Amino acid sequence: MTRIDAYVKLVANSRKRTGIVLVNPEKINFLVELEAAGVEIIDLSKGFSGSVMLSDDAFIDLILNNAVGTVTGYTNVELYIGPRYQESHYLKSLMPKLLNSEPRKPIFLIFYSKLLFEKFKSYYVSYQQTSDHLFEEDF
Repeated sequence: MTRIDAYVKLVANSRKRTGIVLVNPEKINFLVELEAAGVEIIDLSKGFSGSVMLSDDAFIDLILNNAVGTVTGYTNVELYIGPRYQESHYLKSLMPKLLNSEPRKPIFLIFYSKLLFEKFKSYYVSYQQTSDHLFEEDF
């Protein structure tokens, strides 16, 4: 079993079925490996209208509305949250809702931005039930 398989299984079998992933730009096959581990990849840039998400509920609705009924990973998350991540209240409001959600099928937020990944990682690490729900390759 690969590290990716083990990570997907860990998140999928936990009560809090959300995880975060940082994609190493040097590892071009990473998304293929994630798909091989059973994760359906959804590119959020395909439905991007150019507008920023105005609320954390709207972002969570976006994620849930794009779920495909199986383990789902979302790329290009940065398009929606990038412009707002520095607002002090935004992640403080979004993260408890995200971390307390218990989706029927596991969801993974796949980041290309190390800066945004680190912001999410600090919440995941400090929340006991998701402290190991993150995956990052060695850079």
